[in-house]
Amino acid sequence: MVTLKFKRQPVPDLTQLSIESDRLLLETVNRQYANLIFTEFTEIITQYMLPRPPEAVEETMQFIEASREGMNKLRELVCVVLLKSDRSFLGCCGLHARQVWPEPELGIWIKKGAHGSVYGREAVTAMAGWAFDHLIADYLIYPVDQANLPSRKIAESLGGIVFAEKKVPTARGTFLNEVVYRIPKPLNLSLS
Repeated sequence: MVTLKFKRQPVPDLTQLSIESDRLLLETVNRQYANLIFTEFTEIITQYMLPRPPEAVEETMQFIEASREGMNKLRELVCVVLLKSDRSFLGCCGLHARQVWPEPELGIWIKKGAHGSVYGREAVTAMAGWAFDHLIADYLIYPVDQANLPSRKIAESLGGIVFAEKKVPTARGTFLNEVVYRIPKPLNLSLS
């Protein structure tokens, strides 16, 4: 089983975590966000993603329970992205241990109504900062479809360099033309 590797003990309780940035809060996903995730995780949002939108809120509940189990087993950190000023829901951000890569993998989606506000970049930057501060990792992985230019700009803003390309099947029966970025640990990063 692949897990996230932590620098120090005790390991934080990933199911009770909160990460802050200038405008955002990243809080561990839980059942209270099921309806918002279900409503906002649409065909448009999943266009450049592996999963498909859920057909029923019960699928979203299963995603949340699986995410929380993964956090308990130190395999991932899955957070909702909230606007700090009023706690409005913006999307989800994650950090995952995968067997494909030795480095943790970042992921993000922001609801359609919040696109263009640079929330995705801010959320990924906050998650990456947390990861580099707490995990044993010199790099993070960020896979993205070639055509998803806003998401590619996020990786590139963090110094990401493409190191792999591949065609990946999606849950919708389509394929992504994926480019995989390796995001290096910043030399001057210190969040503790």
